Amino acid sequence: MNDFSKGFVLVEEGGEYIGRLELSIREYEDRNIRYVHLYYLIPEIRGKVKGTELHNYAKEFLRIIK
Repeated sequence: MNDFSKGFVLVEEGGEYIGRLELSIREYEDRNIRYVHLYYLIPEIRGKVKGTELHNYAKEFLRIIK
């Protein structure tokens, strides 16, 4: 996965892009609200372990960014 900062992530495998994530954390009333704006994998990859890896990456990103 290539993180292009500020929550834009491209997922590449074998030289081809197979998915992407768009994540952000916004402040609202002195609280950080975490958002997953886009979670996408190409149809051929869905239902396999890559989705779990993408999900875990999103959870880690949103956990560590304050």
